[in-house]
Amino acid sequence: MYFQRERQLWRDNLAKINEIKEGIVRVVGKFLHRLMWATPSQLAFTLLPEDRPDCFDHRDCFTEWYVVGVLVLSIVIYFVPSVWLALLSTYISASTLIVMLHIVLLQRVFGPIKSPQRSLLLFMCNVAQIVFMFATWYRWGGQSDALLKSVLTVATIGYATTMPCVAMAQIATDFVLVAIFLGFLLGQFGAKNGANENLGDL
Repeated sequence: MYFQRERQLWRDNLAKINEIKEGIVRVVGKFLHRLMWATPSQLAFTLLPEDRPDCFDHRDCFTEWYVVGVLVLSIVIYFVPSVWLALLSTYISASTLIVMLHIVLLQRVFGPIKSPQRSLLLFMCNVAQIVFMFATWYRWGGQSDALLKSVLTVATIGYATTMPCVAMAQIATDFVLVAIFLGFLLGQFGAKNGANENLGDL
């Protein structure tokens, strides 16, 4: 059964985290790895039928379809805001942050990313998704120019003064996104420097 194989893979990856990482990275890594089962991307991939389409048979291809799909869903929710749809958008965006942190913090455990260009494009889609999620809350709360306020908050130019709690949550999320992006850059430069050092030893 596919679910059993995914569960075994999850356990194997958890064992890798226990073996390689130490200290706070190990604790946070184990916590994020457990949270992965609460993300819709992991659940969807696990519950796909055995005879799923060839494109969905590959995790990377499935990820691309998923990222674009949730971005479109976040945009649709923005235009038809309700508290339940806003909560759904928030759950999806929180899951996106969990997945991104999982990738950046544990890339030395599970190996480097396959394509920096692909990762950058997916990251841009993730950021846009989160921008629309916060804009949904601003719009549901009666904030004028909700999408503009969300974009200004991301750019640290302004924020919605009438909804300080949502604005603070978005600013905190922006700091996490910046940390993820910097982690991505450091991972890329670190990999290149490591390669150059290995070449120098030859």
